[in-house]
Amino acid sequence: MSEISPERLAAVRAALAQILASPADGRATLSNPGRMSNTLQDLLPDAPMEKMALVAAADDRLAERLASLFAQGLPPDTALRIASESLAAHTALTPQSCEWVSREIAAALGYLPQRGTPSAWAPADPGRGAPAAPGAGFGGPAGPGPGFGAPRPVGATDITVVPPSQQPQAPFGQPQQPQAPFGQAQQPQAPFGQPPQQPGVPFGAGPQQPGGFGMPPQPPAPYGPPPGNLKPPGSRRSAKVWAAAATAAVAIVAVVLVFVLRSGPTPTPKSNPKLAKPTVSTYHVSSGPLSIALEGTHAWISQTAPDRLLELNASDGTQVRVQSDGLDFPWHITAGGGNVWIANDRKNPGFVTRVNATTGGITRISGTFNGIANPTAVAVQGSRVWVANLGAESKTGFTGYGSVTELDASSGTVVKSFPGAKSGITYPVALAVSGPFVWVVDSGYHGGLGGVTRIDSRDGSTLTKTGGGYGFERPSSIAVSGSRVWVLNDPYRGRLSVTEINASDASFVRLLSGLQYEFGSYVKYLQYRAEGIAAVGDRVWVADPAGGSDGHGAVTEIDARTGGLIRVLSGAPYNFYTPDAIVANSSQVWVSEFGPKNAPGWITVLRSFR
Repeated sequence: MSEISPERLAAVRAALAQILASPADGRATLSNPGRMSNTLQDLLPDAPMEKMALVAAADDRLAERLASLFAQGLPPDTALRIASESLAAHTALTPQSCEWVSREIAAALGYLPQRGTPSAWAPADPGRGAPAAPGAGFGGPAGPGPGFGAPRPVGATDITVVPPSQQPQAPFGQPQQPQAPFGQAQQPQAPFGQPPQQPGVPFGAGPQQPGGFGMPPQPPAPYGPPPGNLKPPGSRRSAKVWAAAATAAVAIVAVVLVFVLRSGPTPTPKSNPKLAKPTVSTYHVSSGPLSIALEGTHAWISQTAPDRLLELNASDGTQVRVQSDGLDFPWHITAGGGNVWIANDRKNPGFVTRVNATTGGITRISGTFNGIANPTAVAVQGSRVWVANLGAESKTGFTGYGSVTELDASSGTVVKSFPGAKSGITYPVALAVSGPFVWVVDSGYHGGLGGVTRIDSRDGSTLTKTGGGYGFERPSSIAVSGSRVWVLNDPYRGRLSVTEINASDASFVRLLSGLQYEFGSYVKYLQYRAEGIAAVGDRVWVADPAGGSDGHGAVTEIDARTGGLIRVLSGAPYNFYTPDAIVANSSQVWVSEFGPKNAPGWITVLRSFR
């Protein structure tokens, strides 16, 4: 849960006003998610949730939909309802969040009057003081039928309705709540992920006691007897008193807008001080490490300049074998089934190398007839191997559609190909396997925000989730553990973030972002990172090339169960220097270090971290 202060709400409105101040491309920016994301990095640097909603609206072309609806002469409340319902259907935002962002964009475009700030509601416009006929539109004079977004009436329908400009809005992401009767305190919203409080807590009641994780809060102890001099809200007199009390209460108490996305507990910013401090081992290598693979008692590291495949004992880092044949910029490697698989991507169209983990024997798989075209990532799924391909490349760049190739692990022959033109994959850069599912990270192409595609290996069906509604922004890496999938977003501008989704249906869980994670920013020369995030059991680790206390990089450890920060490892004794790839098993975490300029880099291994 994130609170929107009056200052942040004002910043959102100022950002929209500044975007629209450009007559050439202001409105176009509202429907361009990539441009919107880049612009809001500067205008809303400390409002990641608000930015996420606005980018999701741009991805769904909400501004264009609003323009079309208002051009048809629809009543404002109808136009807003249609637009917000469409946004909710296409994104992971809650319906209430969609109402909020629809209202703000409509007001910025001039279709509606601007609502007041949450802490001091603006007085009624003198020009709107007279009551109107029943069913007045949103933002206009109020009649017995309140407009879209007005508080829901309680009791009979003959109550006196306060005009919308005088009514406090419900916290963003929460359903509208009726005002408390005169003499009673307005009920606070329940914490994110917990059911709302029951109405009727007497005025002056003590603060509620927080419940355990996932449990409702304990009711506060009452202060004095409940008032008994109030008529039921069904009468006209009591409704007038109720409305007057609401207006007076809002003038005294600052109201906080709550921005809520899909259900899920908020991250806890504090780490556990009782955690064991990991032991640190450093293994220096002769050339730049690119990727790491772990299987059993061995670890493999791919290197470039020169290209090599280094095999080490995972227990002590001693060297087992060095191999240089059959490699050409070994961008990503994985191990499984007694083989090491390598995606080589220096020369168009690239190729895949299979190395026998026991004998070192090499098999090269290449050619468009095998569906291999500039491979970026490989993943093993039992007797199958999956390859992500950027696709054909010409003098002007890639065609804009990549593909995924399924290979038989024993023969290297193609089982099936998933062309991006049919599956919606444009720029695949990372893969992960979870049971029968293969997850493909699409980093987006030509300004797109990117997303993920889940392939069901049993029947070849695909499920794609894209856009700002999931917080996707140039996703580069993916990790799977249990029932959850984590996707690392590495935007060109702004800090890293992690999107968590359900493995069962690819539904949104939460976006992990904010200063508590100490995430750094994009590092240009690292380009895409297929192994920037790892997950095992109840832990998620993020390799952050520009994070940490010294800015040289860090590893962020996250609780997979709650999304809460456990700790940020940086500085001595870790001495991370632009950490790039990260892999983990139940007892070790391996991190590749790009190192200072003109240095060969090294591998850092963390053990005994529980």
